[in-house]
Amino acid sequence: MSVRSWGLALVVLPVVTATALVGPGMVSRADGCSGAPGNLGTGWNGLSGLDDTAAPTTGVVALQGTLKGLSESDALGAVTVSVEDSAALPVAGALSLHDLGPAPYDTSQQARQVLVVWKPDAPLEPNAQYQVSWSVADAALGSKSMASSGDLGVTTLSSPASPAGVLVSQSAFRRERRLVGETVSCEHDGSLGCGYTKLHFGSTEVQVPVVDITFAPAEASHSRYQITRVEPVPGKGVLASAPSAFVNLPPSSEYPHSVTLEFADDVPEYCVRLVTEDLTSDKKSTSPDVCVARNDAEAPGPSLLGQHLLSCKAPPTPELEGAWCDSHPDAAQCESAGGCSLAPTNTSQGWALAGVLVLGLGALARRRASSPGRGRRPR
Repeated sequence: MSVRSWGLALVVLPVVTATALVGPGMVSRADGCSGAPGNLGTGWNGLSGLDDTAAPTTGVVALQGTLKGLSESDALGAVTVSVEDSAALPVAGALSLHDLGPAPYDTSQQARQVLVVWKPDAPLEPNAQYQVSWSVADAALGSKSMASSGDLGVTTLSSPASPAGVLVSQSAFRRERRLVGETVSCEHDGSLGCGYTKLHFGSTEVQVPVVDITFAPAEASHSRYQITRVEPVPGKGVLASAPSAFVNLPPSSEYPHSVTLEFADDVPEYCVRLVTEDLTSDKKSTSPDVCVARNDAEAPGPSLLGQHLLSCKAPPTPELEGAWCDSHPDAAQCESAGGCSLAPTNTSQGWALAGVLVLGLGALARRRASSPGRGRRPR
């Protein structure tokens, strides 16, 4: 996978998982259909790099990978990175590990996206070529199918890297619908595709505060090596979850990033900071606070709960029957005018209703028999 594709995946995946109506965690599959990749093995589950043809003299070598269940020291101890100049002489350097956030495709929720960064002890020669090779110890492989070694080339420019930093081009507040509360399930109506048998979703719909931010490196450059993290500002909103870090690596390090931030509270103004780490110098820069005012307008779009209930063959719970009938007015147990159930929903309720009617008729008969003037007339 290219660095650009991998970088865009870090942006797109959190947004997709936050807004999808039906995802792998909300349905049950029948046998015979492929599902999510499942749990990854303990150790390295992927490590790769990309040829860098425009590296600054202060450049680094960055390998992107997925790691699960290993400490930082064990993970780095299992990785070997060797760099040689054009004369095949070794170049001294040191390794560091950088956690970028959860791996979204691991169902155990324990795997992490990481960068392994090799940084030279001294600046590289300008306009020179270097050969990089890397390997992972077999004992540290979480997946036996992954490549345990690789190589790439680096060609330097004539100048060092430019300072790190990002600029925000857009920020906006909105509300987004979420399903929370007790999880309910129902048989679907067959519209979800191959193998899906049940829907699972929260029974209560809420509107959460969301802030959308777009940012990019302060200066366009193909030779940036930086990581940007989003941090909350105390008293200006509590993030529901921290987003994954955003990576700028050659050759696509000038492209903008977009992030959707969900907050767990209602405050008049929401603010965050963007903290950018320059991997070539280990220096960090912090953006001015990015703030947007809260807007109490209703969330756009149709009800999530209504869309889920529309796909249900029957109400998931008695409490949701009225809402289910809103989208199924022609169903046998629904009254088209009001969406309320008139017929009993199961056999036990039917027998209970019949018992009440019998008792009521018996009481009425006894009352009529004991009333004055209701007996036999005297001769």
